[in-house]
Amino acid sequence: MRSSVKKDIINILEGVNKAFTSYDPDEIMELSNHIIHSASIYQEEHTTKTAIVVYSIGKIMARGKIKRYPQEAWNEFETTVRDELVKAVKSLKKDGVKDFTNSLLRLQQAVMKLDKSFMSYADYVVDKAKIKKGAKVHEHGISIKRIADLFGVSEWELRSYAGATRMLEREKEKSNVKKRLERVRRFFK
Repeated sequence: MRSSVKKDIINILEGVNKAFTSYDPDEIMELSNHIIHSASIYQEEHTTKTAIVVYSIGKIMARGKIKRYPQEAWNEFETTVRDELVKAVKSLKKDGVKDFTNSLLRLQQAVMKLDKSFMSYADYVVDKAKIKKGAKVHEHGISIKRIADLFGVSEWELRSYAGATRMLEREKEKSNVKKRLERVRRFFK
């Protein structure tokens, strides 16, 4: 793993731990966006896996699903997430890539273990995270084929999601024709 990748992942995971402790899902989602940008630059498996885990944790918090869980289940989840985030950072600092990967796996399992009935939602969140973040990487110019290989999703799912999101962006732009025209006029003055 490149030292720049390692340093970026360490910073992200430390930020996620801090945001998780202060229950700030918006900050976690912001960190998720940062790490996905890094994934598009480095196209490296560990960055991609980190992005998926960070996004999944942020999504759970943002949706407020934890409020429906017994306090004991949430406490176990919280402890596991904090512990594994710390272990992941320590492993990377010692160049223990295998231990780091195991911590990411345990974090993903913690997301799915929060509640037995939550399992299908967690799978859904992880799958959607892969597709959404993959489409975001595609916006940075990386091919659909490469992203599908990196994220472990089908090209069809990525194309479908990327196409749908681009259509929405185009529709939004059409409604702002006046603003775009004004910008162009100011540019050429």
